[in-house]
Amino acid sequence: LTFPFSTTPFKLEASVGGKGLGGSDDLQARLEQIDEQLADARVKLEAENDKVQRYQIENIRRKHNYVPLIMELLKILAQRKELVPLMEKSIEKVKSKKEEAEKQHKTLPSNPSV
Repeated sequence: LTFPFSTTPFKLEASVGGKGLGGSDDLQARLEQIDEQLADARVKLEAENDKVQRYQIENIRRKHNYVPLIMELLKILAQRKELVPLMEKSIEKVKSKKEEAEKQHKTLPSNPSV
């Protein structure tokens, strides 16, 4: 007997259980079970391949040197005279967050007794 590559070979005697041709219901049930297992395995394989592809893309991004890109963006912002205002805005934002954190720290009881 030869099987096409898309099917899973199995022993007919083992599936039938030595009943001859009288166990066709058992054989059909076993065949359906094998088909379900094969479909599950294909889904799992596809998910694993997708995960490997995502990992490869993530590793490429992680290993890429973004410094030249960042430097070029900073140069463009400086040429457009947008860099200094953005830096000042960022500094003010950091200061306000720091002041807000200090206010929250001062309003909390220093030694709460339970």
